[in-house]
Amino acid sequence: MDDQIIRDVRDTNDKITANLDLIPISSWGFDTTIMNKLRNQKHSAANNLLSKSEKMQLSNNKKQYIARGTGTIRNNVSEVMTWMAEDSQLSVMKPKNGHIKPDAKVKAENGSAREKQIETSKAFQQKVSTKEPKAKIHKVENAISPNENETKPEDVVKVGDIAYSALNFSTAPVEKKKLTKMESRNKFAGKDYQRLLKKVEKRNERLDNIREKDPEKAKNIEQHIQWERVMNRAKGQKVKDNVDLLKKGLKSKMKQKIKSKKMWKERTKKVKKFQNKKQERRDANIEKRKVGKKDRKAKKGK
Repeated sequence: MDDQIIRDVRDTNDKITANLDLIPISSWGFDTTIMNKLRNQKHSAANNLLSKSEKMQLSNNKKQYIARGTGTIRNNVSEVMTWMAEDSQLSVMKPKNGHIKPDAKVKAENGSAREKQIETSKAFQQKVSTKEPKAKIHKVENAISPNENETKPEDVVKVGDIAYSALNFSTAPVEKKKLTKMESRNKFAGKDYQRLLKKVEKRNERLDNIREKDPEKAKNIEQHIQWERVMNRAKGQKVKDNVDLLKKGLKSKMKQKIKSKKMWKERTKKVKKFQNKKQERRDANIEKRKVGKKDRKAKKGK
């Protein structure tokens, strides 16, 4: 009987935990200290795997995306509570007033400063709209004499009590960075499937040779390749190094090539046939005119 009660309690506890895990961590009501610690853990988990240049290139959102793949971060409420229970410095914060704080309320509290800024901006726009005719007059005067009062734009533009930053965007063309030999060798992009397939097969052959001599080194190289693949996909780049998919793509491309060649051949045949028909009709008309001309001359001679 006691064992049955324990099993029932355990099942009930599992069901409650499963339902709790459906609630997002941000909506549970943890205080800002715990939320900041969780965020920092995500960033540190990603930073441990990234080089210095990669840390500079990737945004915090991309870092969190990479951190989720490590399996070391807390993804639900029960995991956070377990972590807090193990850490003596932290305490579980219960939802206020006996209910869970909704997402909208949390966002409203977090974005109060942003709302104030929007209200200030709206007030300024209303103030400017009342003076629109005057602003148009100034624009016309400036258009008539553009070189009279030319001044260098300031970094900060003040209008009343509000200061706005003057953003000057450079229009200089960005030069494309030339890839190094290593970057070019590890780049698997484009639609030349035959070249990509040869590249992948060559890399696999090289790995097999290394594996025979030094299995540990081959394992490290494979891990590096996997990491490079994850990094490139996180940056939004396509990595085409799957042999099966490349073979499938190459086969599809060859079929399309044969189909296009056949269609072009048929089109050329039709065009040639049309041209021959047109030429025959032209020759017939010329011959008809010649005969008619001879007949008219013969009639005049009589």
